[in-house]
Amino acid sequence: MKTQSLLIIFSALAPLISPSPASAQLSVYTAPSLTRVKQTAEPLVAPDVALSAARGEWESFQVVVHAGVDSVSQVNLSVTSLTGAGGSAIGSSNITLYRESYVRVNRPTPTWGGLDYTNKSLGKGSYADALIPFNDPVTGKPLEGAEYDAVPATVESNQNDVFWIDIQVPRDSPAGRYTGSYTVTSDAGKKKGSITLTVWDFTLPLRPSMHSSFGFYTPYNKWNVIELLKCKLMPTTFDPADQSLFIDQWGLDSVNLGFWSGAYYGHCEMDPPPTVAQVTQAVTQFDPSLLIYDYSADEISDCSNLTDDVLLWAKRLHKGGSNQLIVAIPDPALFDDGSGRSAVDIWSVLPIQYLENKEVIGDAISRGQQVWMYSALFQTEGNVPVWEIDFEPVNFRIPGLINQSTDLNGFLYWSVDYGIYSGLGRQIWKTGYSYKIDEYAFPGEGNLFYPGEQAGTTAFCPSMRLKWLRDGVEDYEYVELLKKCGLESEAKALIASVAADWDSWSHDIDSLFGVREQLAQMILENGCVAEQK
Repeated sequence: MKTQSLLIIFSALAPLISPSPASAQLSVYTAPSLTRVKQTAEPLVAPDVALSAARGEWESFQVVVHAGVDSVSQVNLSVTSLTGAGGSAIGSSNITLYRESYVRVNRPTPTWGGLDYTNKSLGKGSYADALIPFNDPVTGKPLEGAEYDAVPATVESNQNDVFWIDIQVPRDSPAGRYTGSYTVTSDAGKKKGSITLTVWDFTLPLRPSMHSSFGFYTPYNKWNVIELLKCKLMPTTFDPADQSLFIDQWGLDSVNLGFWSGAYYGHCEMDPPPTVAQVTQAVTQFDPSLLIYDYSADEISDCSNLTDDVLLWAKRLHKGGSNQLIVAIPDPALFDDGSGRSAVDIWSVLPIQYLENKEVIGDAISRGQQVWMYSALFQTEGNVPVWEIDFEPVNFRIPGLINQSTDLNGFLYWSVDYGIYSGLGRQIWKTGYSYKIDEYAFPGEGNLFYPGEQAGTTAFCPSMRLKWLRDGVEDYEYVELLKKCGLESEAKALIASVAADWDSWSHDIDSLFGVREQLAQMILENGCVAEQK
């Protein structure tokens, strides 16, 4: 096993306590956050976990409960506070517990015939994805009596039940070693494991350095936005009345004004833009520290007839104080709106579009324009990351580092709740199914949340995919700290071994975690510890 701090450090010698006669039927071990545990995987003897994280960072691990020939019931999990030197502690308010729920993917992401896929669907099967919270994120009270309860759980014969533990390192935590433990109780006895967390002496920013725009289709719910912000991802829109809370507590950094041209893939027509007065009025609703943009058109790379329309929209938006975001390959005809400023301030491209248009994208970036990555469906051969349930977890985390390697600085995703909006809530819990085109299904597409109704809460339940995306945003911050410290070339040389380009990245999580630790050590050794504002 490679030595690195993020992987779970297994100790075959660690004792399993309470060895009652029944306890032989109960096995408990831990797994890294990027391992998706199969329902029928054989148990390991690895109860202890060692983690490392910066201040302001989230870190996660999994506790796996395996039943022997007989099922085990009344399964529950508790986690102590983590204590450090001098009475410092990471308490229960910074530790969130979930039980993982499996979805049965019967219609995997399609593999288009005749193409060569390096990165492809893992096929039919059960996938851990939904996260059922122990406590209601709205009320803070334990959730019980719903269709999907976290605890107490029953683990069927020769199967696993898995718990996800999120630890948020407080921004004021002293650096050093923190220790605690978790305990699994059941009708077959109880077992315990130790938790060690090393807090590195640097702090990640509250407001992410990498921008993002993730869309909601369902009616506005403050708690759903908070859950997204916890994952370092920005909502496309929200109620301006809540922006101070979102900025101060959760690092909100951007907002979409919501003016829409009506232009999208296959529909190359734009409605007239809003007036300058309308744009100005919309802009004044929001804190001036936010990145204010208008997502005006979607997937219009093939709409060469829209140049004049995009320019007109740009002039109105710019005069009113807003940036313009368009999902399209950068077009040199739009690099000047007549004032020397690009008509499009933020472009968003698919990974395959980046690979096929590096020169013009590089030109746009050199002129000060932003370019973001977006994901949709499964559109190409090769090794580009795919955000469907039936792909390896690393697909969701690695884009953070690839963005750094390719000088992209954002993520865009069309919807986090489309399947819920479409009334497919119960089906999503069972199969992950949320979107299809003709006869083709795309498990989890446009749906990074699960409806809370089935879990007894008015807030959505997060997916594991959201947590992996969050971790990728945090990886991006490590490189950003080094860039601000004058070590950009050194940092990029290091991450090239695992995330060189959109078709050149490693699926090996040991290597990814090893690079993350090396980045952290480079930050510490060079004194790059000041928090980014």
